[in-house]
Amino acid sequence: VTGNTRFDLVLQEKEVETYSVKYYVDDELYLEINELEEDEEITLADYTEAVDPNYEAIGWSKPGEQAIYAFEDSYTVTGNTRFDLVLKEKEAETYSVRYYVDDELYFEMNGLEKDDEIILPDYTGEIDPDYEVDGWAMPGGRTILSIGETYKISGNMRFDLEIIEKDIALYSVKYYVNGALYHESNDIEENEEIVLIKYTDEIDPNYEIDGWGRAGDLVVYPMESRYTVTEDIIFHMIFKEKEMPLYTVKYYVNGELYYEVKDVRENDEIVLRDYDGKLEDDYEISGWAKPGARTIYPIETEYTVTGDTVFNLVLEEKQDDKGNDNQGNNNVNKDDNAIKTPYDGDVPNGGSDDSLIIITLLIGAALMIVRQMFLVAKGKSD
Repeated sequence: VTGNTRFDLVLQEKEVETYSVKYYVDDELYLEINELEEDEEITLADYTEAVDPNYEAIGWSKPGEQAIYAFEDSYTVTGNTRFDLVLKEKEAETYSVRYYVDDELYFEMNGLEKDDEIILPDYTGEIDPDYEVDGWAMPGGRTILSIGETYKISGNMRFDLEIIEKDIALYSVKYYVNGALYHESNDIEENEEIVLIKYTDEIDPNYEIDGWGRAGDLVVYPMESRYTVTEDIIFHMIFKEKEMPLYTVKYYVNGELYYEVKDVRENDEIVLRDYDGKLEDDYEISGWAKPGARTIYPIETEYTVTGDTVFNLVLEEKQDDKGNDNQGNNNVNKDDNAIKTPYDGDVPNGGSDDSLIIITLLIGAALMIVRQMFLVAKGKSD
């Protein structure tokens, strides 16, 4: 000190130290905030970018620390600071899908996760027979999803069964006999059960009705059986040949077999054959007759076979132009010919074979009387 001295205090403004806060995502700088003073309070940044869909961002953490700082939480700066984004694996949320029919639960699926794909189920319950299932629809939605369609869920879901009135199809059933339309039924609903009609018209006697058949189908459906209609149908009458007994027709001449026809079906018409063998000069053929019967069937006439049949050749004496037989007896007038039993039992005026015999005997007696009178008259004239 060399004398009185004065000192004035000199103040100098401190240099304030500043800090920075940096945010990292997967070790890449996401955000940086600088010139932060010590003890300054800041709000931690939010993170809104997309992350792995199986994870979610839950906050920030400092390297080496387990503490997690929530987004937009308050933080006091004490120095340069680094924050890393913290991700947490999501806990999968499960959902349920419920199906309703007339507001009653029909089916339920649980434990489904978001974006799981489901297949819409079929409905096997009963519904009004005039309606049919159209599909499934969500409440208030206009879109109807088809049975068996794949759908990706987005949360808990409800589907309601949608039904619609059936478009009733009407069909026809036609019956043909020998290529000609015999009967037709129209306006038959799908799955309606009908009774196949009965055919009552006459058919070939050698055949019988087997039933109704469809073209290309080997099945034969009996008449008056039941049939379910699913489309327009054409039936054709199926005939089958009768299993008939076969008969034999034999021709005998003088007790010896002359000719034989085998395998003749019942009700077949045959033409009685001629006889071309030798005859005695005094006889000629009258026709064929069955043993014990008086009916004579002329040669080459038609005959209906009903069983095994035997014919015997019937002969009669020849007569000359004057009606005389080979002994000179005048039996009949020229225009009358010998009396024969009418063919096939047809007796005039509805008579029987017995009445014919009586008539024959009466006529024969009358002719005998006429002949005797003629001889008496001739003897007187001589």
